[in-house]
Amino acid sequence: MSGLITSKPVFPMALAVCGGGIASYALAALQLPLGGDLARHVAWFLFAFAFYLVAVVLVLLAKDGERDRISLVVELGLILVVAVLLRVAFLFTSPSLSDDVFRYVWDGRLVNAGISPYLYPPSAPELAAFRGPLWEGINHKSMATPYPPLAEALFAATYRLFPDSVTAMQEMATAFDMGVVVLLLAMLDRLGLDLRRVLIYAWNPLILLQFGHSAHFDSAMLLLLLAAIYLLGRGRRVWSGALLGASILVKVVPALVVPAFLPVLGPGGLLALGTLSAVGFLPWIEATGGLAGLSAEAGDARFNDSLGYLLLKLMERFTTYPEALGRGFAAGLLFACSWAAAAYIWRRRGDWRVLLEAAFGLIGLFLLLNAVVEPWYLTWMIPFLCLLLPSEPKGRSFLDPTFGWLLMSGFVVLTDLVYIPGFPLSLWLWIRAVEYGPLYLMLGLWGWRTLGRFQEIAALKRLR
Repeated sequence: MSGLITSKPVFPMALAVCGGGIASYALAALQLPLGGDLARHVAWFLFAFAFYLVAVVLVLLAKDGERDRISLVVELGLILVVAVLLRVAFLFTSPSLSDDVFRYVWDGRLVNAGISPYLYPPSAPELAAFRGPLWEGINHKSMATPYPPLAEALFAATYRLFPDSVTAMQEMATAFDMGVVVLLLAMLDRLGLDLRRVLIYAWNPLILLQFGHSAHFDSAMLLLLLAAIYLLGRGRRVWSGALLGASILVKVVPALVVPAFLPVLGPGGLLALGTLSAVGFLPWIEATGGLAGLSAEAGDARFNDSLGYLLLKLMERFTTYPEALGRGFAAGLLFACSWAAAAYIWRRRGDWRVLLEAAFGLIGLFLLLNAVVEPWYLTWMIPFLCLLLPSEPKGRSFLDPTFGWLLMSGFVVLTDLVYIPGFPLSLWLWIRAVEYGPLYLMLGLWGWRTLGRFQEIAALKRLR
């Protein structure tokens, strides 16, 4: 059956149908603001995600050897054209699911006026003269900006070109998003993988929603982090170190994977990483007298957590400070795992594919342990899925944890339902069960199989 679906005449038509199914969500967003009817938004998203999953399976089952060059080019062209059209459609929507974009515009205005956004919160009377129509939409007005310096530079550059424009921020996020698509094509080619796998990222509804619609700048962080890994694979260690430092200056999350880079960066790469990071954070340090505010965005908040929530409940049984100890334990575990990954990569020097897997695993562990898991955080995992999902999956390979992350990138939209007025919070547990359940099930099966293999190896060694 799979051979029929992925055959030459049927495959592009099936892909086109899937692209149309995903486009229906964009059309729905153009007709009514997504935040104006959350139930409708979630239903349309899941409808589009179902078509997306079919498209992913089609691409994974398809074989290069069954195609001539012209067919491959046509099919890849179809994937890229649909990806561009979907993004253009979402640029015509107004952000209605997240108000973060108003802070981006505000910070851009301050930087262009010569004022550090780290000095004053938007509610400060010293900034009253800068308030405009978008000021009311800013969240956490009593908090100074939590965004690192390079993110602020992006906001400022966008504001200078297009003052007070929310659409310009959407376009900025989408430009970096398209950069990720181009880079993934280069990485797939370098790894000898089917270029059509770029669809896994390029057609993912969560990517379209969070970058094209909500303007989250995480796409810039992703482009820089992936470029750092790619350049390391090409032996460009200094540039790799510089881009890794730049990704941290956009969003601090890539600092998680720095230990994994250390065994392979070399002296030049380490110097570039250290110098750029130190110099880049100077505006923050000068304004605040330190690195205060790095975690201010989350504070003591909790939202959509999983292992982090279980850690909190466990700590409540043993201490009167469960929040601090739970977060401390999670940070310690991440620290230990990052250095364990570094030790493993040291033994496999030169294999940049191992670094890809390590970055994917560490960021995934961070999401599972973190106290706050916003829907757009799942965008951090999706580019890696293009490179790491099993080829030609069948049977047990569909239970690989990478498929769990793929499913979670769709089910995470269910968290938007909790913002519906009067939504029964008693259903929150069920939402998280649907969202996280497949992933934890697959992680458990993977752990069981891995343990079995270790036991078999140990038994063979004893027989020898």
